[in-house]
Amino acid sequence: AGGASRSFSTAPTLEALKGLIESGDLAPAASMPSDLQLMRLVPPKWNEVGKVYQLAFEGRAACMSNKNVQLESTFHTGKPMLQVGKLAENIFNMDHGHEISTFLGFAIALTVFDQSSHWRQWMF
Repeated sequence: AGGASRSFSTAPTLEALKGLIESGDLAPAASMPSDLQLMRLVPPKWNEVGKVYQLAFEGRAACMSNKNVQLESTFHTGKPMLQVGKLAENIFNMDHGHEISTFLGFAIALTVFDQSSHWRQWMF
């Protein structure tokens, strides 16, 4: 009745990621799995007129919030793979590209909400 068990080690992948991060080179390495997605937060740009840092949400976020985030691939920058934006009090939206499932996008959004709540707890 026992099916074949598969052993999977993440050690080589984690070591390769550590090397890429330490070197600052986030281009795909030959030692990385071909289906690996490494994401980073899109850095906001300074808006001289408003004197604030902003992300380009293209109308998908209407309110300033520390929960507004965009993630992009480190391999293909320029277009967010996931964005979470605040529309009104207690109303948010989540947009994701084909690289991210709805389930994974929702899990990331929940993590953003949880982390920003913990951060806010220590600010005051």
